[in-house]
Amino acid sequence: MSSAPMPSSVVPTPSEAVSCGARGRSRSARRQRHVRTSRPALGLSPIRSCARPAFGPIVDPSRRGGRDTAAVRANLVRIVADGDGRAEQVLSRMPRVAAAGFLASLDDRVGLDLGRYGLRQATVALRQRSVERLRNALLATALSAVIRSPDARDWMVGAAVHHVVAQQLGVEASALFNDVADRLPPGAMADLLREFGARRDVTLAAFGWLLIDTEDGPDFAPT
Repeated sequence: MSSAPMPSSVVPTPSEAVSCGARGRSRSARRQRHVRTSRPALGLSPIRSCARPAFGPIVDPSRRGGRDTAAVRANLVRIVADGDGRAEQVLSRMPRVAAAGFLASLDDRVGLDLGRYGLRQATVALRQRSVERLRNALLATALSAVIRSPDARDWMVGAAVHHVVAQQLGVEASALFNDVADRLPPGAMADLLREFGARRDVTLAAFGWLLIDTEDGPDFAPT
């Protein structure tokens, strides 16, 4: 886990993020654009192509039914929930500040569970109008990043959802992100939380998301 400061050049601007979601652009063209401008973040490999949430294979094919509608691509549908119980156990036993011993007890599988859980719960927080659930969702994604060390751009694409939900709930995003950063050890992830939370240009469109209506309530879907 790197403690080096986050390079400012790794933070995507809205125009860069929009290019990730743009339709009609070839994958190779997107890859060339980002490889030229990106640098390793969190001490890890540089971005591979267009940023996407770094939670592994999150689409559950059994739920798609051969359809590719926004409703089917909604986060609560496409992101598997079989690790939610493990993620909640980790959060329940987490100390006030995640010490090295606690972090060492978490493996990559738990990191994946936390990442998936954190993005799913952002939707639940919006539906329930729950700031506490949103805070736990962001904490889960931050812990996942500490464990799994994704590229910072990938992580920010997912965290944009939490930022926007904070806006929807009338919460100052910077305060929310700072609260979560305070629960992590000093280092690149805590710095990234504070930097990203303070931004005023975070929108769903800029980071490749849609807010959609489903039968069960609002949800988010990638563009």
